[in-house]
Amino acid sequence: MHVDDVEDFPGGAGAYGLLIRIPRLTRISVTRRPPSGLPPGSYLYAGSANGPGGIRARVRRHLKKAKPVHWHIDRLTNVFGIDAAVAFPGGRECGLVEALRAWKGTAFPVPGFGSSDCRSCPAHLVRLPNGLRARDLAKPSILADLAAAAAAGGAIVWLPPSHANARRR
Repeated sequence: MHVDDVEDFPGGAGAYGLLIRIPRLTRISVTRRPPSGLPPGSYLYAGSANGPGGIRARVRRHLKKAKPVHWHIDRLTNVFGIDAAVAFPGGRECGLVEALRAWKGTAFPVPGFGSSDCRSCPAHLVRLPNGLRARDLAKPSILADLAAAAAAGGAIVWLPPSHANARRR
């Protein structure tokens, strides 16, 4: 399912993925670790939203360019924004990471990024295979696989207006 506005995302708990395109080598620090370099490419951040407002409130916050840095991902979204968001109602972020880990060409360039409270994932920021674009994540087969891995009741995609025609291709 696709939505044109993040306000149409579910207000309940679940997992979400943020697609971020990093156009240049970027240095980033994660608490108590030396700075790491993120090579240019597309990345998916897997997060969870279990508090008030659920997935809708969390993704809405991430879409703001100027926000206080509260989570690791804020350091990237404040600079690069978000190319797409996917909601997985009732889903688990670690299931999403495990599914992405199985894709050929994925990498975890910053150990521990976004997964300070996770014991099973190398990170919750995954560098995606070269050439993957926002509209690729909107393909029904990919969404179905990711939703199943996240143990979610489906997947809902938001693409920004700049990608509006991509849904129709």
